[in-house]
Amino acid sequence: MGGGASFAMTIANLCGCLILGGLYQWVETLAAVGETPMNPRVLLAIRVGFLGSLTTFSTLVGDAAVLGTEGKASVSLTLMSVNLIGGCTLFLLAAASVREVLS
Repeated sequence: MGGGASFAMTIANLCGCLILGGLYQWVETLAAVGETPMNPRVLLAIRVGFLGSLTTFSTLVGDAAVLGTEGKASVSLTLMSVNLIGGCTLFLLAAASVREVLS
């Protein structure tokens, strides 16, 4: 664990957060005007199935734990911070961008 695999996992997590933020805002914007963008089951499949398989919290925690036990606490904390703070930031950025485009 760690190294290139952690980098690839981080990119996947950040991309998933970006996509989820945009999707969330798109659905919320349409719902606010009484429109349904797609079948709720399809939306669930995209959110939980596709985006859930793209992003992986368990791998993040596993990588961070292994780094911590290897005495690399600062690398572990950096990995967690980049994924969590970066993911939240990209989610909000995507939501704001979609909101701006649709308004």
